[in-house]
Amino acid sequence: MQVEAAGMFEYQGTDPWYFRVEGNQVKWSGTKPGASSQGTSPGNGFVDLSFPVDYVTRNLSVEAGYKTRQMHLDVSLMTSKFENDNETIDWTNGYFGRGTDRTYLAADNKYTRLAANATFRQLPLSTTVAARYTNDELKSDVPLGTSMLNGTGVPVRKVFVVNGQQYYYRNRQQPGTPIRDAVRVFYNLRNDDASGLGIPMPAGVVRVYQADSRGGVQFAGEDRIVHTPKDENLSLQIGTAFDIVCDRRQTEFTRIADNIFEMAYELRLRNHKTSAITVEVNEPLAGDWQMLSSSHASRKTDAFAAQFQVPVAASEESILRYRVRVRY
Repeated sequence: MQVEAAGMFEYQGTDPWYFRVEGNQVKWSGTKPGASSQGTSPGNGFVDLSFPVDYVTRNLSVEAGYKTRQMHLDVSLMTSKFENDNETIDWTNGYFGRGTDRTYLAADNKYTRLAANATFRQLPLSTTVAARYTNDELKSDVPLGTSMLNGTGVPVRKVFVVNGQQYYYRNRQQPGTPIRDAVRVFYNLRNDDASGLGIPMPAGVVRVYQADSRGGVQFAGEDRIVHTPKDENLSLQIGTAFDIVCDRRQTEFTRIADNIFEMAYELRLRNHKTSAITVEVNEPLAGDWQMLSSSHASRKTDAFAAQFQVPVAASEESILRYRVRVRY
């Protein structure tokens, strides 16, 4: 889809002076067909891809001048700025054992031209003299991929996490309709020599790859980290689980006093994987709170949080039930 908006303003009230401004913006959105080469050269064939399109081009032109029969002087400035919200696209390259490849898309760029023109007519011997000065500048923000550290066989602990919201404990929730909580996937590891790392890690993006059933390497996800010294822990959120479901339902809500409430919750955790898992459930409880009862052991992780560890067998469902009293 293409959307365009344009405008123009011109002032010529005090002849021979004039002033003119023009501008427009063109926006494209959608997808377009594209292709990338397998392996490291086009000789291995190409893979058809769908490239995301989210472009914006903004153009502006300003001109001012002085014009008579004998001379014409003008100064103009033109800028054109292109922005692309998608710098890269990751895709599976079968030539690399089903590893992940990256294709760089059109980069943001800005073009600027400054020009000055002068023309003098009706000079002696019926001559005309003209002069022009132009200065062109093109800047492009080309993304550069830099790998600071590579580690293979790094031991990690995969953790499935459900995080509640504080507003759950202030109001009655929609009756009869469960709240679908996202099940986040974290990889926890330690930046030490035993893990094959063990050097200070500057802030940046950490990408995680794992072996697939064919013996190749599959891109699992990525997360941005802060500066991390040696011998410190890292927790990388690489996405959300699509085969684990958490439905939350408020089963009771009692207002004991103006600032005291009792609430009961039921969380149904369904595991569609072929292996057993444990889901970490973190509930942010505001005010003074007391856990009255629970189907699974709770742990107070800080002043305003309770944590449950809920095991779920393969292709089974586990139910976490608890009752809490909150005083504000």
